[in-house]
Amino acid sequence: MIVTSSDCAHLETNLVEPIVRAALEFGELTPGAEAQVRWLLICGKLGARDRSLLCLLQDAIQDGCVRRISLGEDAFLDEKTL
Repeated sequence: MIVTSSDCAHLETNLVEPIVRAALEFGELTPGAEAQVRWLLICGKLGARDRSLLCLLQDAIQDGCVRRISLGEDAFLDEKTL
């Protein structure tokens, strides 16, 4: 997939914290939330705080506290990505 700057221009960078909070609160990561984070990762718009939040989410998934609703090969939360 080729991503251009115009593809990334509409993304808000303040989406990570609400996504992580919701996933931790409800114990699930929805496909839509995962897709939003994937786009932010592809576009490179994540700061250090956002990356820390994603590490927290990754740990919660690995510990079984958060269940990914869409499991598959396109997972964004792997150690290579973070």
